[in-house]
Formats: sequence, C-alpha cells, structure tokens
Amino acid sequence: MDAPGLRRQACRMTDDDVQAALRRLRGRSTQRVDEVTAAPLAALAATLDHAERPPLPGDALPPLAHWLFFWPLRTTSGVERDGEADRHAELLPPEWPQRQWTGVRLRFHHALRVGDEMLRQSRVQQAQALPEGGVRLTLRHEITNAQGLALEEEQDLVCRAAGARPGTTPQPAPAEAHFARLLTPGAVLLFRYAALRFDSQAAHDGATGLLPPALLATLAVDLLRRERPDTALHALDCTLLRPVPAGQPLRLAGRDDGPGHRTLWAQDAAGRLALRAHAECAD
Repeated sequence: MDAPGLRRQACRMTDDDVQAALRRLRGRSTQRVDEVTAAPLAALAATLDHAERPPLPGDALPPLAHWLFFWPLRTTSGVERDGEADRHAELLPPEWPQRQWTGVRLRFHHALRVGDEMLRQSRVQQAQALPEGGVRLTLRHEITNAQGLALEEEQDLVCRAAGARPGTTPQPAPAEAHFARLLTPGAVLLFRYAALRFDSQAAHDGATGLLPPALLATLAVDLLRRERPDTALHALDCTLLRPVPAGQPLRLAGRDDGPGHRTLWAQDAAGRLALRAHAECAD
C-alpha cells in the first residue's frame, strides 16, 4: 500500500490494527557504516561560528557531531514533500507519518575520532499506543569503532496521523542561570545544518519557520562547550518541550548543579521553556 493509503488507514484503525502495527515495529532493526571525516566537522564549526583550525586525523568529535554522519541516502523520489520518512525510515511506522522528536538520552564511553570506521546498529526498543491516538517510539542506537562501544543513544518520538495538532503546556524555565547566550537562528544557520545532515525534514522545517530539534540540542551543548571548555561530556538527557520558531530571539542558558552535573535549557522569544537537558560531565 502507498503512503497516502496508509495514512487513510491510520485514521480508521481499530485497536487490533494498532496492536498488530506495534508488534511489527518492536524489535525492528537496521545498521549502517560510515567513516568520521574532517570536512563535516570543519563545516559544523563554521556553522556554529567557531573559528577553529581544520580537524586533523585523530581529533575527537565534539558532542552530538555524530549526527552529521550515517546519511539517509534515499532517492529524491522516495522522500515526501515535507521530508518525512527520510531519517530512520526503516524503523518508523508508515501508518503514522507525522513524527515529533521529543527527547534523547546519550552516554559517551570513549571518543570517536577523525579517521575512525563506525558501525551504527539501530532498533526499535519500545513502541506504545497513545490514548489520544498515535504511538510513542524509543529508538536505540549503538555506535562502535575499533575500540568497541563508543556511544549509546535513545531517541524518543511521537508518531501521529497526518494533520494531528497536539497541544503543549508551557513550563517555567529555571530561575537562575550561571551562563547564557542570546542569538537569533536565521535561515542560513538552519539550512547549513540541514545540509550537513542531508536532512530533508530539517530543511522543510526551516522553510516553514521551525528550528529542527537536533539543531536546538546542538546549540544547547555548544553553549556548554563555549562556557565550560574544559568539561568532558559523559552523558546527556535532553527533552524537547515545544517547537521554536526560526528568526526569533532564542535564549540558551546553563547552570552548574555541583561537581559533574549541569542543567541546560533553551527559551523561545516569549520566555517559554523549549528544551531542558541534564548533562553529566567530567570537570
């Protein structure tokens, strides 16, 4: 069945249909190989306004730069107009084509370095039906190099039928920040980042005026690197609370919570909390 047919089917699925779709999802897996190359890292540094020397063989990836690799090389005709079904297409349910990235948890075991051969193994770890319709998925990714397991990542997504418009409840931002940065992410930043990831959906989000979630998380972690440059990130637990319009002021902030622990967050132009993250670090 084609994608439009699956969308129409999702609107009239029975409980048995939903459970059958969930059984098909659970345990679904895929793997990709890639090599850490210097050019994307240099381009990311320029995109984030860092004037750095070009990366050399053996240099470590900055946190979250692994998202620049393992490109989803689908033909243009295989990608829908909004870029959906592009990244992790093999793992996602076609019955619920509207996907929302809601959080990510990462644990860094050792550095990936320029020149490393990488293997990413991915699977659907959890798939649950939502009372209001749609499903909640957790995708697990493990990236290994010659030294073994380098990185573990769990991504949370909510998948709904086309046209669904879930509401959001504003949450207050932390009262005290020890460091902060105000910027206005514009079209150049958004499209550069989307191009670095070969990410059709991020390009579409940028065209429609939304900041891609991966870029928002990257900007929050970049703030930590700017303000605490000697900190090594060991783990990150990040929750996306609401979409952020592009072209409007964005406040990134952080707080030292004690040895090895920091809170990071992002606020939209209205001061509403858009992203919250807890970082475990080695100082």
